[in-house]
Amino acid sequence: MPTTTQTRRALRWLSLGTAVSWCGVGAFFLFGRSGSAASSGEPGGRFRFASREKHYVTLPQLAESGAMKAARPAVQVVNCADGERREWAALLGDRPALVVFIKQGCPCSVEFEPYIQNLVNLYRDRVSFVGVFDGAPRKAREYAAANTVGYPIVADAKLELVRTFKVKNGGYVGLIGRDGAVETLWPGFSVSMIGELNEAVARAAGVAARAIETRGLPTVLTTGCPYELNP
Repeated sequence: MPTTTQTRRALRWLSLGTAVSWCGVGAFFLFGRSGSAASSGEPGGRFRFASREKHYVTLPQLAESGAMKAARPAVQVVNCADGERREWAALLGDRPALVVFIKQGCPCSVEFEPYIQNLVNLYRDRVSFVGVFDGAPRKAREYAAANTVGYPIVADAKLELVRTFKVKNGGYVGLIGRDGAVETLWPGFSVSMIGELNEAVARAAGVAARAIETRGLPTVLTTGCPYELNP
């Protein structure tokens, strides 16, 4: 069975060119087979990935998200859920940042949210968190209220940020370094992915990794509903 180290390398070093197909195939099987079996969730059913329609991450998604490593997305001013326009750099601050892409009406985004909230609770003192929601500010506020979101959300109704980060589905998560460059862009969630994400966030924050919840997550790398990215 592949090790966590192998899984980490497969995701981190995906790149364009002839290596993409080899690494992509390896990463697909690593994510599909690694990780322990998830339980049905903690008491109360908060952690339960129960969406009827599953969207498994594809090889092109792995390759394209891997190619975003070290990219510096050109983002300046964004619309926030509170109706204000703010500088993107100010939202990220001078700390590492986790950017979460949330698809409006996507049950997968709702089910991923508790795992992000765990990370917020563990690292909010050292890491910035920003959500990117594909709708108007009012809809973004409704999502935040319904899901007890503990971080600011950008209302990306025109999908400008989605396109800039080359995101294809809800459920993508990007770790941004202090220098504004993408360290890793994950195209979905799984048991092993949340473990790697936890280690990466802790490393960026300069602290030891803290215990993270994995129960209820799929063992195969799974993304959210697709965005409508027609030209």
